[in-house]
Amino acid sequence: MYKARPEARVSRASVGHGERWRNTAFRLLGKSSPFGLTSGNCRPSVRWRWEVLARRFWLWDSLKTEYNLSMVDKEAVVQILEEIAVLLELKNENVFKIRAYHNAARVLEGQPEDLKTLIDTGKLEELKGIGPAISEKVRELFSKGKLKYYEDLKKSFPEGIHDLLQIPGLGPKRVKILYEKLKVKSLQELEKACRESRLLNLDGFGEKTQENILQGIDRLKKSSG
Repeated sequence: MYKARPEARVSRASVGHGERWRNTAFRLLGKSSPFGLTSGNCRPSVRWRWEVLARRFWLWDSLKTEYNLSMVDKEAVVQILEEIAVLLELKNENVFKIRAYHNAARVLEGQPEDLKTLIDTGKLEELKGIGPAISEKVRELFSKGKLKYYEDLKKSFPEGIHDLLQIPGLGPKRVKILYEKLKVKSLQELEKACRESRLLNLDGFGEKTQENILQGIDRLKKSSG
């Protein structure tokens, strides 16, 4: 069997329940990869098919060990940490806890090393802004490809809440008000509420805000095809 060089590594972004990652299913890091694939000659669609075949023939676990495949990369972990912070804000959690996740995401994003290097060298725990609790979650994400804390947190909200947060200018605080006051939990329900001018009955929502939200919904619809 072909042996990849030590630096060969493929990273697959985790797919969370009820949402679609915008990054490709696979990202090739390093100079080479199994079966002679390289970042220059392998399209994302090809990398995805390779993983499907590996799963189909029960090879994923052995390939992961032999070729040092990790389940998530640094960019995916940063995104998840940011989403945790937003969800905690929606739950009205302690402001310091929310800030800790935002800070950890920013610190991790600013590191030149990849996630595996940070973990293997122990530098992850040395980074200012990433405490023991968050570093443990980062390690769990890297080794397992998922995080129970994050999954449980998402389950406490309707799936459509994530879509509302994609609208420019509609942050966690306003989404929380819409969810609690108008029971809005999807883009369709929000659009209907705007068309009926129900947002005007809420503090902090004026005609201009309502108009901007409708425009944001329209842009999201166009971008999603």
